[in-house]
Amino acid sequence: MKQSLRKGNENVHITYGNNDYTNNLIACNFTLEADESRIVLSMDFSASERTRSKASNTYLDVQELIAEKAQIKFFQISTEKWLGPLLATLDKFPNASLDLETRFMKSPSRTYRCELRTDASNLTFEVLKEGR
Repeated sequence: MKQSLRKGNENVHITYGNNDYTNNLIACNFTLEADESRIVLSMDFSASERTRSKASNTYLDVQELIAEKAQIKFFQISTEKWLGPLLATLDKFPNASLDLETRFMKSPSRTYRCELRTDASNLTFEVLKEGR
């Protein structure tokens, strides 16, 4: 069963493997789906695509994510209260795999197998397998 975590916008930092650079994007409509074998956190990047200027950094960065021009190392989100259900689900299903799904306006979604690292201020989804 899908659970909505947050409808509003949230900043997501994406770090790429070649040259270790970071893009800052806006995601919205975060959902969580889980069972004993798999946990999926899904986020919609269409907010980053809906800009007036197609030359803006946000628009160009989301186009780079869509095109997968570089290997993604990790996705990072600030620790917020609305992520509590995700952390509770991870505790409930400790042996489940963790996937992060990226959704877009017109492009197909992608799913990344991840490992979660947490600290006082961030949740870091380290990408183990590239998108499919």
